[in-house]
Amino acid sequence: MIKKSLYTLFILLLGNVISGQNFWTPVHESAIQLRSGDYREVIPDKYTTYQFNIDAAKAYLMNAPEEKTFIERGTAYTFALPGLDGKMEDYMVWNSPVMEDELAARYPFIQSYKGYKKDEKSTTIRITIGQNSFHAAIRSTESMVYIDPYSHDTGKYFMVYNTKDYTEDFLKDKVICATDDDLLAKEAKNRSGLGSRNPTSGTLEFRKFRLALGCTGEWGQKRGTKEKIIEEMVIFVDRANVYFESEIAARMVLINNLENIINLDPATDPYTNANAGLSLVRQNTNVFNSRIGSGSYDMGHLFSVCTDVGGVAAGLICTDSGRGAGVTCHNGSSATNGIVLVFVHEAGHQMTAAHTFNHCPGQEGQTPIGNGFEPGSGSTIMAYPGACGSSNLSLYRDDYYHGATLDQILRYTATEGTDGYVCAEKIDIGNYVPEVTLDYINDFYIPKSTPFFLTGKVTDANGDPMTYNWEQFDAQGSAPLGMPVGNVPLFRSVRPNNDPTRLFPNRNRILNWEFDNVQELLPTYQRDMTFRLVTRDNNPLGSAASWAEMKFKVAPESVGPFQFTEPSSPQKLKIAEKLNVQWDVNNTDIAPVNCKYVDIFFAVNNNLDFGSTDMVPAAIQVPNTGSASIITPNVTASRARIVIKASDNIFFTVSRVDSKIDEPDQPSFFMDIQSPTRTLCLPASPEFDLTTAGFAGLEEDIIFEAESQGFIHPIFEKQSVKPGASNKLTLDLSDVKESGEYEVLIRSFVPGIDTLERIVRLILTSTDLSDVQLAQPSNGISGLGPTQKYHWHKKNDATGYILQVATSPAFGQKDIVFQEERQDTFYNSSYFLDNSTIYYWRIKSFNSCDEGSWSDIFAFTTESKNCSVTKSGELTLNISQSGTPTITSELFVTADARIDDVNIKNLRARHTRSADLVVTLESPSGTKVRLWTRKCPTANGINIGLDDQSNDYFQCPIHLNNIYRPEEPLSTFNGESTFGYWKLIIEDTKTGDGGRLTNWEIELCANVALNPPALVNNNSLNINTGDTQPITVDLLKSEDQDNGDAELIYTLVTIPAEGVLMINGYPAQVGNEFTQQDINEGKLTYWNSQARKAGDAFKFTVRDNNGGWIGITTFNIDIQQVVSTEDAVFPTIIVYPNPASDIIHIQTASDVTITSFTITDITGKSILNHSASGNHISIDASQLSSGIYMIRIKAGDYMVTKKLVKN
Repeated sequence: MIKKSLYTLFILLLGNVISGQNFWTPVHESAIQLRSGDYREVIPDKYTTYQFNIDAAKAYLMNAPEEKTFIERGTAYTFALPGLDGKMEDYMVWNSPVMEDELAARYPFIQSYKGYKKDEKSTTIRITIGQNSFHAAIRSTESMVYIDPYSHDTGKYFMVYNTKDYTEDFLKDKVICATDDDLLAKEAKNRSGLGSRNPTSGTLEFRKFRLALGCTGEWGQKRGTKEKIIEEMVIFVDRANVYFESEIAARMVLINNLENIINLDPATDPYTNANAGLSLVRQNTNVFNSRIGSGSYDMGHLFSVCTDVGGVAAGLICTDSGRGAGVTCHNGSSATNGIVLVFVHEAGHQMTAAHTFNHCPGQEGQTPIGNGFEPGSGSTIMAYPGACGSSNLSLYRDDYYHGATLDQILRYTATEGTDGYVCAEKIDIGNYVPEVTLDYINDFYIPKSTPFFLTGKVTDANGDPMTYNWEQFDAQGSAPLGMPVGNVPLFRSVRPNNDPTRLFPNRNRILNWEFDNVQELLPTYQRDMTFRLVTRDNNPLGSAASWAEMKFKVAPESVGPFQFTEPSSPQKLKIAEKLNVQWDVNNTDIAPVNCKYVDIFFAVNNNLDFGSTDMVPAAIQVPNTGSASIITPNVTASRARIVIKASDNIFFTVSRVDSKIDEPDQPSFFMDIQSPTRTLCLPASPEFDLTTAGFAGLEEDIIFEAESQGFIHPIFEKQSVKPGASNKLTLDLSDVKESGEYEVLIRSFVPGIDTLERIVRLILTSTDLSDVQLAQPSNGISGLGPTQKYHWHKKNDATGYILQVATSPAFGQKDIVFQEERQDTFYNSSYFLDNSTIYYWRIKSFNSCDEGSWSDIFAFTTESKNCSVTKSGELTLNISQSGTPTITSELFVTADARIDDVNIKNLRARHTRSADLVVTLESPSGTKVRLWTRKCPTANGINIGLDDQSNDYFQCPIHLNNIYRPEEPLSTFNGESTFGYWKLIIEDTKTGDGGRLTNWEIELCANVALNPPALVNNNSLNINTGDTQPITVDLLKSEDQDNGDAELIYTLVTIPAEGVLMINGYPAQVGNEFTQQDINEGKLTYWNSQARKAGDAFKFTVRDNNGGWIGITTFNIDIQQVVSTEDAVFPTIIVYPNPASDIIHIQTASDVTITSFTITDITGKSILNHSASGNHISIDASQLSSGIYMIRIKAGDYMVTKKLVKN
């Protein structure tokens, strides 16, 4: 709450600003004269020039509020800056240093400021002011804009340019990185396995990292002095922080002792091969640690002049061995955006991010495994745009991180327990992480070569200006750009924008039917597709990112494309004009796509946004037959495309040409039905609003009529209306009993003018969901294995079923072993049940309208076995990566018994390539059983169990402690002795990868012979209405050869409906237990509280202490309908327990209400007097002294007095 309040204060105080003044004067470039010796290094293709009063600006900004003040109070300075369009734009700015305090104190003339655009918070800025310099970087959702000095030595002329309009010669055709993704991935995995993303109140903490930024003598020599170097480094870091702050809510801050790692002379610096980034990256951490100590910085990076690469990283920040292993080859003299992005790329590696490009000829060693989410070279910060020849997706880098990169960096730097989180300075800025919602059910199908769209919903507690981008998350394999195979990416990442919807491909390509552009290729073969909606909240204090993922599939090649065919020429249409539309269905109406209906629209102004009012419906839920007669909607348009979209899917098609819609020039009318397709639950009586319009002076009434099946009854509010008036239609569905789809034809006409027909389509669901019939395991079956196959009978109105398996028929939260939701009528469980246990199972059906009651309960028991587990304990048995070793681990079993079952539990191992392993179990008798052979190529390790009775055959993954059937049956050992050494043998069949065995356990079982209990007496109880009688041993008795009466336990599966079953004076509930001894002692009684039926009953099971049981059995109660004057008028009331200790219960029949009660002592003194309401009340008797009391109970018009004994 405090965090949210601070942020609210920040919003409310945005007006608390100090107005600035304009320090900028436009100047024509021809008026700028360079002094002798001056030169220009950065010359963009396009830019505007200004004269800037830098001294006045410095004086003005010197008193800008500190960042802490801005966070707490919202106080900021207004500072005007020129934009790309030549207009001045106001920014809210505050002091935001990127140097630690001691370093900043030594260079007070270097200042950094941060801010955001006053009327557009998503546009952020960083400003650096030096001794005689000014630099600004402005990042918006559309561009990165720099304000730089016009020339090297100018003091008053500056240029404003989009960084896209300048590319450094050094970076053209340069392979920019030599990082080993696999090496970093392994290191990241070792370091990132702790905890999960920081969940504190749903906020993302802002993180600061201490940056040790050094340079070689070659790089420093070009600048001359440490003062100039540090000023340039601050400019550079400010510009890099624009990305870090707006992408990952982090900041790099230059360390206090920075001068110790700045070198000015190549001859004296500690580096060898200073022009080779690959060499420098191996040297730098040791150099930094020796000069400044590893504890003084979190991330180390080196600037040099290189000829081999653009940059390289070989270690992770905040780790002892690799925190300084980063190099940027900064060969120029200016902090241009291109070189800043090289640094941001390499810093991404140092924060665990891998490359994201999918294919780059000549750079196969740099291609990421499992992370190549961008087609070809890719285009985002961690990709290789411009460096991949024929696979270049773009020549220029997009200045944002891919969603996969955000995921990797935030897992390492914003996850509690990881090195990257622990070492950061955390600042609470009160920014709540956005919540992303996707309304898709995974694994649906679309046709090939057909456009589609994706959309999502995002909520943000701070109300920040959200941006979105949909990115493909398929990285299975690598393929040249434009030649996809398997599940490689097809669609490039596009710059985040303010629209949560993306069309695939983009709007212009869809309108032009350009579906083979390599930047956005529609899938042409069967495959999987995965996408994430990645959102950024663009909070100016530090942006939080979040995402959600969805998956679908492309159908086999015989399905699709789904495409528009007619009309194929431009149409000049009139409102209400009938038009025949045709399209190629191409098997989209059958499995697996199953598109039964389509929606037809007119996209006014060719706007393909399905959430826009420009997308005007012409016909909804039209059968997907390939043709439909539609009525032109009541809208005019100079250009519009006809769009046909799957009603319940994401794919659509668009006409190739534009059409025009005008108003009619002859008398005519238009009629439409609001929401003509309804999905309803029976019973229902839906109402439909009908709208009309008249044209060209039509005055005659519009008449309505309907045609429907006989059991649907249409009722119009009015039989006719004037043009422009509305009408209402009600459909009486009381006679509809079955689920199904129904149509009602609505006809409107003006005699002699025109007739328009519309269809009302009803999708109706009945709610007969009760009494699901169970099948297997059958009721009362004994001795089943640990895994079951459950079957039940279908309910026609059900769309799904809930299966519950429990250890008690009460099915309480602690009793339920597992619950599973199914759409079919079976479930092959992989859950292993305990031996010698009674299990109860039941089913409930449901559909979109309702859910039924639970079925009758079935019970079964599992087999009785005597099992023992022998454990290895923690092992460190190494599997060498040299050669093809075979290792053996032995467990000695001392027991000597005949084997009936063998299982392997908790087999855990690590290996860099599990698919090289062959695993075998050998018994003391020398019998061998192959457990598995060369399965699952993974480095995630092994954590597995093996059991012949598993319903899951051996499969991947093998690291989640799943239990599978082995390759060969373990039952091969049955009949052998358990005694002796059992051997687990692991063969490594390929050289080069290694690992170790860390644990395994063997379970050996022998069958147990049972003597189950037998039911001797189960005779009906005869009772008069209103009476209470004990259930005696002559009515209910079970016996057991091995167990006494106190060890024969009855469990109630159901309880009586017409009365109350009492156990030792307390009303019984389902799941309660009693013993045969309780029956013998008269503790089981039945009170008949109803006079409605002649019979009652309860169901029970019986178990002994050895695993024997009696299945679900019914005890019947015959009720004699005896009516006396007293019975007819006087309510029966029971008080229990009696004697009582703490709580007293009063209960009467369900149709009798207790209105009050009074407790008196034996002298008649009132102790407690209270009103009541209901047929069951509870009284706290803990304060009553021991003794005898009377309770006077008022029920209806009667008063009953009962004696009570308090212990």
